[in-house]
Amino acid sequence: MAESMGVEWTDRLEALVNAGLKMGDAAMDAAVSREATRGKSAINGSARRGSVSLKGLQQLRRLGLREVTLHGASYNSGRKALEAAGFKLVETTSTGRKVFRHPRTGATVVYDSGDALVGNQKPHWHIYDSSGQGFDRNGHPVDSSSNAGHIPAKK
Repeated sequence: MAESMGVEWTDRLEALVNAGLKMGDAAMDAAVSREATRGKSAINGSARRGSVSLKGLQQLRRLGLREVTLHGASYNSGRKALEAAGFKLVETTSTGRKVFRHPRTGATVVYDSGDALVGNQKPHWHIYDSSGQGFDRNGHPVDSSSNAGHIPAKK
């Protein structure tokens, strides 16, 4: 019973997020608040689908990353997904860091590899909004001093 309630609730969350693509941010926030209040008990007291919160999904949508999955993506597959979402490659630094920017949202996605890596780091992605706030792969804000914002890439 509890499992079927969880599946039903996650289906409702997915439908809400998809409907939110057609709503403005204020209307989406109000709908999310109503649904989260209604469904908290259905999935252990939180409005989450897997490890991605509804607010995280909203944030990724606002950044222009709704259909983009960077975790485990190689540079080429990530680049193609970003370009399909409207991001443009705007800079390649001397260390090999690739910087993509979304012209409408101002969001920045960075790919670090080669000389851009420090110590034993492996290639990874970073997501930033227009103000420079970093986000993890689930759309949650991260502190700039930690590695929490590193989204592992495929070599």
